[in-house]
Parts: sequence; C-alpha cells; structure tokens
Amino acid sequence: MLGMAAFGCFVLLTILSIFPITHHDDSAEATPGVVEVPTISITSMSNTASVDIAPTSSTGTFATSTSENRLSFDVTTSNYTGYTLTIEAADDSGLLTNSNTADTLSSITTATDATTFATGSTSDYNNKWGYKPNIFNSAENANYLPSPTTTASVLNYTTSANASPDTYTIDLGARVDYTKPSGTYTNTYILTATANPVAYAINYYDGINSTVIATQASSTNTAASITLNPTYTSGSAPTRSTYTFKSWCLGTVNSTTTYDTSTKTYSNQATVCTGTEYATGANMPIDPTVDNTNIKLYAVWTPTTFAQAYGSTAMTMQNMTSAICNKVTINQYATLTDNRDNQAYTVGKLEDGRCWMADNLNLDVYTYRNSLTASNTHADGTVGSTALTRFKSGGGSTSDRYATGAINSVNSSGNNWTTSYSYSVPLQNRSGKCDPSKNSSYQCLSPYQNANYTYNTVIDKYGTQASDSSGTASTTYNIGPGNYKIGTYYNFCAASLGSYCWGNGASAGSSATGNATEADICPKGWRLPYGGASGTNSGEYQKLRDAIYAKYPSTVQSSTSPFSLQTMLSTPVSGSFYSATAFRQGAYGFFWSSSYYGAINMYSLNVSGTGVYPQDGNGRVGGRSVRCIAQ
Repeated sequence: MLGMAAFGCFVLLTILSIFPITHHDDSAEATPGVVEVPTISITSMSNTASVDIAPTSSTGTFATSTSENRLSFDVTTSNYTGYTLTIEAADDSGLLTNSNTADTLSSITTATDATTFATGSTSDYNNKWGYKPNIFNSAENANYLPSPTTTASVLNYTTSANASPDTYTIDLGARVDYTKPSGTYTNTYILTATANPVAYAINYYDGINSTVIATQASSTNTAASITLNPTYTSGSAPTRSTYTFKSWCLGTVNSTTTYDTSTKTYSNQATVCTGTEYATGANMPIDPTVDNTNIKLYAVWTPTTFAQAYGSTAMTMQNMTSAICNKVTINQYATLTDNRDNQAYTVGKLEDGRCWMADNLNLDVYTYRNSLTASNTHADGTVGSTALTRFKSGGGSTSDRYATGAINSVNSSGNNWTTSYSYSVPLQNRSGKCDPSKNSSYQCLSPYQNANYTYNTVIDKYGTQASDSSGTASTTYNIGPGNYKIGTYYNFCAASLGSYCWGNGASAGSSATGNATEADICPKGWRLPYGGASGTNSGEYQKLRDAIYAKYPSTVQSSTSPFSLQTMLSTPVSGSFYSATAFRQGAYGFFWSSSYYGAINMYSLNVSGTGVYPQDGNGRVGGRSVRCIAQ
C-alpha cells in the first residue's frame, strides 16, 4: 500500500525600506523642503508554496508545485533607483521538518534541473527538496536551488522605479521514497524588497559666476538625506572677498543690488535664495523618487558689514584702516564716532571701492581746537605736525596769510587780506556765523554755523532754488542713508588745518599753488578727497561719479534715486557761506577737495538735485562743507 505525503513550505513576507525618514530642524536655517517618501510594496497572491507527493517506489518519486500551490507575489516601488529582492532562512539547516514526527527532508546541494532531480541517483536526490524562483540573480531561472541560508540571496536587482508590478513566483520541488512518513514538512523563509541606495552628485557653485567650486558624489542607504560636506571640512565655509558666507541654496540666488526705502539700506548680489537654504555640514533631505545625480547648490553671501570688519575694534572714525575698508562690501553703511567731540557720522563704502563720510563734518574748531592731536586728526609728516602746532597755538609765520576782511571780494592780488596770522580766537560768534567786521583780530578758521542751522525753510534736502543768494526747499527728498545735516562750513584755510592758506610759504600777498595732502580737519585715518589735476578726470569725486555711472548710468545725477551720487553720499544742498551770508542753500551743495585749482580757488564737488560736478572750482575764502575719505 502506498503512503501519501504532503510537503509544503510556508514563506513569511517582510518588507523593509532603507528610508527611515529622520529630520532634525536647525532653527538658524531655513525650513527644509518636504521630502517624498518612496513607496515599496509586496502584494502576495498566496503566502505559501507547497507540493503534494504520493511515493510510488523505493527509488523516490519527484513532484513540483502546481500553478494552484506555487507562491506568487508582485513588487512595486517609486524609488528612483529601484529595489533589491532577497530571500533568506531563519536558520542554516536547510531542512523541512515534519511537525508531528520530527522527520526532515534535507536540501539539494547544487542548482538542479527538473530532469536530473527526478532521475538522478538516489543518494543525491532521495528525500531532498529545492525551491525554484522564476528570477534568480536578476536572470530567468529554470533550476531548483539549494535552501536559502541566513545570508540573504538576491533574487532580483532593479535600477529604476516601476509603477507596473514585477511578478515573481516560487515553486517547490521534492523527491521522496517510502522511508519518510506522511505529513506536512515546513520551514519559514523571508522575502525582503529593499529600496536601493540613492545615488547623488552635487555641484557646489560660487553663486556669482556659475563657477563650480566643489563636487560631492556618492550614495546613501541609511536615510533620505545628504550631509553637505564638500571638499571643505565639516562646518567650514567657502570664502569670497568682502562677503560673508551664509548658506547653500537649493534653488536660485538673486544677483541684483536693491534698495530698501524703509531702512535706507542696500542689498548686494547673491543675498537672496529662492528655494531652501542649508548650512555647510547640515543634512539636506533628498527626494529618492527623482534623479539626484545633478543637484546644484549655490553659495549665498551676505555683505560684510562695517561691524564685522571692525570686529572687536571700537567703531570710531579714528580706528578706520584700509584693511577694515577693504573687508566691507560696497553699498554698506555704518555709524562711526569721531572721538574728538563724540559726534556720530554715517559712513559708507561706495561704488568706487572707497569708504566715504555720508554726513557733513561738524567739528567745532572754536571748542575743540586745542584738543586736536596727531592721534585724532589728519596731520602727517613735517607739514602736518607744523600745521597742527600752529593751529592749536595760533602761531605761524609772517608769510602765512589767513582770510579776514570782506571775504567775498578777495582777488588774486591779495586785496582785503592781512599779514596777521594769529587765530587763537576764531572768527565767529556763538550762533556759529562768521563775523568779518573783526578783521583785525580774528581769523575765519572756524565753523560758520552749526549742524541744525536753517535758512528760510528746511534746506537739508534737495529742493528748488528761489534766488541766486538763497534757496527754499519746495520739493524735498531724503532717501540716502546719511542725516542730510548741513554740518559746519569751513573756509579752505580751516579745512586744511591751517596747512594751506593764502600765501603759505610764499611772499606776502601771493597765492599757494600746491595741494593740501598732509593735514586737514578730517579725523585720523581720513583726509580730504583728492580733487584731480587740471584738464584731467583724475579726482576722487570724479572717480566716484564714474563708478556710479558705470553701474547706474540713468540715475547717477538724480537726487530722487537711491542709485545716484547725491543719495549714496547723502549730500544736502547746504549751499555756502560768504561774508556772513548764506548762498544757494536749498539749491546746491559744495564740498572741498585737497587740490589746487587756480590763483584763489580749490577743486570741489558741486551738486544739485539734478546735477553732479565732480571737479568744479571754488574760492578758498568761502565757507563750504567737508566730506572725508578713508586713507
């Protein structure tokens, strides 16, 4: 009588994913974008593979799974790089065990086709079993294979997402004889579909010229994120002259200078990221459902401010150096204190790459003359030292000539000038106005008026000229970063700290013909701008105008635009002062340079609401404004 044995293998399906999504927010960084979680699934049509066998001889009977009792399942994934399908055993015995009798069937030892399995030697194949997946090692398979072990065997490896399911089957094959009792022989095996690692390649761009400054290429199979760590060490950052690195931008960066009318500040190129920002060394989530082999990250830069450039150094006018100015980004402004009188001034680094005062100087010579030193005032070399000593003591030589008398009617022959050189008591009254009636005792070396002086109506902003002698501001603008205060008027003798006055170093009544380069009323570290040479466009006001024009040709002379010389320098139309009278206030602004123009004139910057004249000439006796440029 023939016995009947039913043999089967129960297969437990477990789905694993290599994308356990973890994310740590950094409050200092922008919120990362939402990451698409890849899907991967096994849909089983049956959970077991089995085979029924009725042994008919001592040489063994071979049988295999029918279509009804084979294991069948589908796999799909949205992971861009596909998945890996594996099978593994709970142990390495390779046995199917009868749960009632503890009898076992052992595994075949090599891949075997059905004919060999059925007809091969009894010692090799009797009471043995094997499994036959339709795919093994990503190739079609027709053989029965040895039992899986605890080391996973790869059934299939795919390289792309598949919305349409991949279908898999597993059949069992067994050959048994009369020596094995009837019953169900089982073991448990695990099928795992794992999303493949995400390959990525990142190009890091400087954010300015679309230049690749670093690359990073690898893959990740631990989490759906990449640690942004290119050729720099973790936590470090790229460098760019006059800018401070902020972040990496996954998106686009803005490369346009803009002006904020509420804060009166300029925003320089590559400061705005349209996208998501990440710090160097941060984790950037990635989307494993798309191609990540061409990721582009752009450096985002913030302008280096005066505060950053000064660092721990006190932000005073006197502490300014060329190294500090060089670090600052163009169109950045700050407030610095003049430690001679503790007045605060707006300063800015402008389009010419130089640092300028964006307020008129307001040092009251009458009050602070005797506290001026080489450590707080521009007084270089022998000329500067001599000028400073004379300026403080009221001394000088008989060849020095300082303006007195009717200061609006001086001519090249020296009329209305005196040989007196004492100026220990400056020529002014306490309202700040020059009093030429005291021409025998006083010198016009001091402020003509204080910072808040007004003539008729407010004239610290651009308006229209009411007459040649005075102006009334009927239309006002105030869009520059400075204060638009008139400040103090200085004749050129005072502006040059007494180093360049009528007749300096020459016979009485003659005119000086050089430039005031070694001493002036500016703070230490600053000086009067160079005015240029006759017939050339070499002055520093001219170079500033040209630099602004090169970038903003349509607005360089418009006081209503933030991108003009008037507003970048915040030049008030403060006019000038002659013979106790204010002239052209509300219509023009006049600013001394250090350069000789003619017999009684020096180069100066003249501005109006619609005009910029970088190399104009003005008489040295007149009271005009002073702007200083960092040395």
